[in-house]
Amino acid sequence: MNSINPPMKTYKLTLLSTTSLFAFLLFLIPVMNIKAQVVVNLYADSSGCATVVNTSESQLPIYFGNNTPNTISCIWNFGDPASGAANILTANAPDYFSTIGLHSYYTAGTYTVTLTVHTSNGTGSASKIIVIHPTPISSFTEAQVSGNTYQFTSNSTGSVSGYSWHFGDEHFQQYKDTATGTISHTYANTYPYTNYYYPSLIVRTGFGCADTSYGKMISTGIEELTNNKAFRIYPNPSSDGLYFLELTGTADETVSFEVLNAAGQIIFRQKNKEKHIRLDLSSEADGHYFLVLHQGSNTYQHKLLLAR
Repeated sequence: MNSINPPMKTYKLTLLSTTSLFAFLLFLIPVMNIKAQVVVNLYADSSGCATVVNTSESQLPIYFGNNTPNTISCIWNFGDPASGAANILTANAPDYFSTIGLHSYYTAGTYTVTLTVHTSNGTGSASKIIVIHPTPISSFTEAQVSGNTYQFTSNSTGSVSGYSWHFGDEHFQQYKDTATGTISHTYANTYPYTNYYYPSLIVRTGFGCADTSYGKMISTGIEELTNNKAFRIYPNPSSDGLYFLELTGTADETVSFEVLNAAGQIIFRQKNKEKHIRLDLSSEADGHYFLVLHQGSNTYQHKLLLAR
């Protein structure tokens, strides 16, 4: 039996040179859509101060910056899960928060902030560690020593390393710095003219964290009414906001008076020739008030207490 052999075929093999192979790979790169790695530019301070709730001065949030070119959108993760929904911030360019991240930290500690950025060249992320230092809480009291001299005492809490006092009678940018929390100050005698002052205290820590508090209004140049036999005010304190003012003097003499709250705002003003005046503060909140009376060339003050 004869075997049948298949016909022979001839194949041609072509080898690419090194130059041709390199050109071929260059042709494939755009087709493969290979993109460069995205370098995210996250910048921020390495430390900041904790935000304190219910103080006279609100601390500013911590600022973070995104300087990544060609940003389309970004996600800020502030590393503070306790802040709830505020921990994550998503923004699309050109929205403000695509370049700036803001977050308030209420607890001192170390946090890791992560910024994820989507650009026209791809997606990348970067992280930064920030240390949040405790913020002190400013508080102080004032007491009249004699005449126009007052003693100021700090009741501030936290690791306070410096005190800056403003007594309200200097330029608003002039403060007196002390290393301790006690200081006295004498106001100028302006009698018979009345002046009102609003002292304040800034406390700072060694890390620069600060808080400001404001004291009660201080008035000078007016006489206290308590021991003046020409006037009588009752009841004081008042449990319902009603006061009765009895005046002695000539019937045709006009007396003007105003009532100020602890912030120095005038809440009531009146002129009267009557000897018996009913003063109604029932719509006002509990606290201290100041009754200032003007009789001829004389000015007098009396403190009122409303306590329901």
